[in-house]
Amino acid sequence: MGRQMHKPRLKNIKNEEENYRRSSKNILRTAALLAIISIPLSACSDSIWQKERISTKTEICQLMSAEEMGENLPSQIEKYSYSHRDSHFYCSVVLERQRELETDFSRLLINYKERKQTDVITEFTSFATYDDLLADPEVKLFAIEGVDGEGLTSVIRGHSVAAWKYPDEHVLSLDLGPSARADDMPDRTQDTKALLQKIVTKVPQITESPSQQFTTFPDE
Repeated sequence: MGRQMHKPRLKNIKNEEENYRRSSKNILRTAALLAIISIPLSACSDSIWQKERISTKTEICQLMSAEEMGENLPSQIEKYSYSHRDSHFYCSVVLERQRELETDFSRLLINYKERKQTDVITEFTSFATYDDLLADPEVKLFAIEGVDGEGLTSVIRGHSVAAWKYPDEHVLSLDLGPSARADDMPDRTQDTKALLQKIVTKVPQITESPSQQFTTFPDE
């Protein structure tokens, strides 16, 4: 009689063990599935929230890498905008602020235009023309070996400006300055001159290519 009562108990124990094994397997499968799903979701989440940034290899305005341009800038590049059309090239390079002051160097502006259209050098110097700068007693002239034309550098209201006039009357200008007028800014015309020398032959070639609509990177 005792043996007959023991068999159902053994059977129940075996059933419980089998159910436990199945339950454990289901838990492990569910955990593995959740882990697989969570990987792309977390990566997707990171890509959505992570803001694009300028890297050292980013090409700035089709001119040069951020690393190369940064050799002649007072701080890192935060973003840039550019366009070109009908022999007109425009590039605005926004710099990271060091002290969040209006007297920080905040932007490099590059313009290439025909003088018959407008010979404005910079947006921040009361619309000074190449001839206005040439008349400045503090202006410094320079030449570039193998390139026709004439160049000048000048500091106007805290803006370090370098400009090049081509034989066809186009003018290429680079203006490195603060967001507000500041007469006591350091003279960085050697930097704008160095950058101009790097792009003086490249910018006219860029304007001969198909037009480029106004583009900003990183996108806002």
